[in-house]
Amino acid sequence: MATARRRLSNRCAGSSSRTKYCCCSIRLPPNSAIQRYLNDAKVPHLFIATGADRWNDPTHFPWTIGWPPSDRIEARIWARYILKSIPDAKIALLYQNDDFGMDYLTGLRDGLGDKADKMIVATQSYETSDATIDSQIVTLQAAAPMSC
Repeated sequence: MATARRRLSNRCAGSSSRTKYCCCSIRLPPNSAIQRYLNDAKVPHLFIATGADRWNDPTHFPWTIGWPPSDRIEARIWARYILKSIPDAKIALLYQNDDFGMDYLTGLRDGLGDKADKMIVATQSYETSDATIDSQIVTLQAAAPMSC
C-alpha cells in the first residue's frame, strides 16, 4: 500500500498546475491503497473494476467512480428473480469474505425482504487464499438447500 502511494506521490510531485492526471486501474487492493491520496489531490480515479459499494461514496471520495453496477444491487435483482420464479426456494450461499461477498449477501437479504430468514438456510464465507472450500460445502449441503 505504501509503495503504490509513494510511487504515485513521486510521479505527481513535480507536476505543474497545468499538468493533470487521471488514474484508471483494476483490482481492489491497488485502488484501496491510492484512493484517499488521489481524492485529496483531486485526481480523477475512474472506472474501478469492482462493484463493491465502497466505490460509490461521493461524499467522502468525490473523485472516485466505479465502473460496474453495485454488487449489492445485482444481488437484489437475483433475489427478485428467485422470489418470482422459485418462491419456496431454500438458499445456501457461499460468499467471499471481502467487500464483494458482504455486499452480495446484504443485497440478497435486502432483496428477499421479510422472507430472507426463511429462504436463506445457510451461509458460509471463504477467504480467497483458502486452499479449498470443502468444509464450507459440507456445511452448506447439511442445510438441505434446493438443487437447481
